[in-house]
Amino acid sequence: MEKVLVLLLVALAVAYAVPDPRGIIINLDEGELCLNSAQCTSKCCHREDGLSLARCAPKASENSECSAFTLYGIYYKCPCERGLTCNVDKTIVGSITNTNFGVCLDLGRATEKAVIFALMITVLFLTHTTGKESSQRAMELLDSTRPEANLLLHFQF
Repeated sequence: MEKVLVLLLVALAVAYAVPDPRGIIINLDEGELCLNSAQCTSKCCHREDGLSLARCAPKASENSECSAFTLYGIYYKCPCERGLTCNVDKTIVGSITNTNFGVCLDLGRATEKAVIFALMITVLFLTHTTGKESSQRAMELLDSTRPEANLLLHFQF
């Protein structure tokens, strides 16, 4: 009986000795005070201005303001979520003052929109220069690429 009790106490001691996954210095949740982005689970330590305290914040979503990567580890605008790119014009002064701001974009989606736009222009050009029967193949190609994209074209004819 004593051995079972001792074994139970040892098991409880081991269970309490396991550290909490949320730390005081690393693995900080959103809203907690931080000194560097490496401390945050979101990898963004954000501050409103130079005098405010920095707190962990979520990364920037599509079409929202973002910062390019900085060596300081503290951002005025968080970097983009995974799969997005911060479209920003980097300057030397902006790198020093941490003010290289841009917009998060999905480059894959932007490329798709450019292809659809080019197909729409091709269909319009063929229709107005050679007649509707010559542009029928281009319309079918546009339909197979993105059916809702040629809605505009159907209204024009």
